Amino acid sequence: MAQGTPTLLKALLREQHWQTYRRFRRGYIKVAGALDPDLAGSCPSESTFRRWLNGRIEGLPRAEPCAVLEKMFPGHTAEQLFGPYRELTQADDAGTDPIPAASAVEVYGLNHQDLSRSIETVTGLWRQDVHRRDFLQGAATVSAAFIAPALDFLVQPRDETVERNSGGKRVTMADARLIRTVSDQARTIDQTFGGARYRTALLGFLDGEVSEMLNGTYSDAVGRELHAAAAEATCLLGWMAHDIGRYGLAQRYYTEALRLAQAAGDTSQGASILSFMGYLARDSGNHREAVQLTRAGVTRGSRATPAVQAHLHAFEAWALVSVGDKRGVLAAIDNATRGFDRSSPSDLDLAEMTRGDLLGLFGHCYTSLGMTREGEEVVTEALVELESSPRSRSFCVLHAANLAVQHRDAEHAAVFGVEALELLPTLTSSRVEDELRAFVKHLNTLGGSAVIRDFTERAHDYEMARVC
Repeated sequence: MAQGTPTLLKALLREQHWQTYRRFRRGYIKVAGALDPDLAGSCPSESTFRRWLNGRIEGLPRAEPCAVLEKMFPGHTAEQLFGPYRELTQADDAGTDPIPAASAVEVYGLNHQDLSRSIETVTGLWRQDVHRRDFLQGAATVSAAFIAPALDFLVQPRDETVERNSGGKRVTMADARLIRTVSDQARTIDQTFGGARYRTALLGFLDGEVSEMLNGTYSDAVGRELHAAAAEATCLLGWMAHDIGRYGLAQRYYTEALRLAQAAGDTSQGASILSFMGYLARDSGNHREAVQLTRAGVTRGSRATPAVQAHLHAFEAWALVSVGDKRGVLAAIDNATRGFDRSSPSDLDLAEMTRGDLLGLFGHCYTSLGMTREGEEVVTEALVELESSPRSRSFCVLHAANLAVQHRDAEHAAVFGVEALELLPTLTSSRVEDELRAFVKHLNTLGGSAVIRDFTERAHDYEMARVC
């Protein structure tokens, strides 16, 4: 390997938030002691750690550190960990086809002139994601790539026809309904337990069965339903990738989902995807793009069901918080509330957000705007609604914990923190874990009382247990 080339180890450590030497050392010592008593307390020096990350090494380290690192990152060999981090344009060692190299707009944009190429791109993404465990691990979003697909979706008409006569599998409406059913199951599991819990199963279904359908034979009417169902499933994959911290992969899935929705002529689905893209843009620091995308979603979804409009306005409010637009935030919250209140029970069964989800998000909005009293009232109400939703409740509990810190109430903050720690083992959500880390730092600003020390140690034990 060329010296100075960033390694896969660096990408994996960044994903787990262990890229600082202090955090790495804690995890390494924990695993080393469990692996071999003779290695207890041992850890490479900080200078060695830096050389590992940047690829400034010749060959592999000694057998002992290699064994510890392989234990820290199951499924990866030492050779892979110290190998160069591969980009999207490279082929997988197992022989999967590479996605063609192109400029940022070409890779991330929507190709409205050639639907066949778009199908090749999305099925290629599924295929690479299935066969490469490290696929786009640690890749960041590209701000310029958010707007071009959205603009294409807004100004371009739907495809004139999506009829396909490939001689392959004959696709029927029943196949499209099957995709919807699988997506519904995956969404329920994701909403309860987090992004990684069902991601592999959904991805395998898309790569194994839906790829064959998209490349099969179907009429225009069946094709519209097929592309709409595939768009929904691909958007869900994007949300799952977002939830586990793989932002670059999430952006690609959202982009391709938007293209599928365009082919289907499904403006409501497209509006929802735009809002998810906006949420991702916000979380990745692209605040201006977040506002543009979520507002585009609201505009495009003006004829969607009230439940969908509630979700669109809620994400708009969250984006507007990031730019400090208090008036816009409050208007979006009001619109979301009215949309939810107008929703029929059947619409709510299919909604992306429950009442508890909306209240939890509104609480964050109010608190971020300095409206602490309103935030506390809404969070208290949300906690009642979210008894059976571990991921959403975890966010809400940690929000309540941070509010207690603002009141310098360490005891109540720790009580909420402990509840979050008890919920975490059932979850697979990097976003929740990031919130927990931020809360621990916030709590420790109150000093070093016994309550704070005890909770901090418990949180540290949880984080170390994830390594083993």
